[in-house]
Amino acid sequence: MLRVAQLLTTEVVTNAVVHGTGDVAFRAVQTGNTLRVEVGDTSAALPAQVPVDGASRQGGRGLAILSALAEKWGVEPCESGKTVWFELRRPVG
Repeated sequence: MLRVAQLLTTEVVTNAVVHGTGDVAFRAVQTGNTLRVEVGDTSAALPAQVPVDGASRQGGRGLAILSALAEKWGVEPCESGKTVWFELRRPVG
């Protein structure tokens, strides 16, 4: 789970830095077996998944990776921008 959490955190933070505006806020909380990571920025523009139409294209895969590997993810608009979040569940046992 740690490697997936690192990869997804990198993707979400990179999106906030490259496509967002203002300061980037980060928060990670573990409750029981669930890790929730939240990354916020001051841009009101919501992320949109774009079709990846070639292996040589740089970028554009972050949300596809997030969709494939996160248990759940979403975007919460707010007065000061938005927060993109994802959750991972640690296997029990």
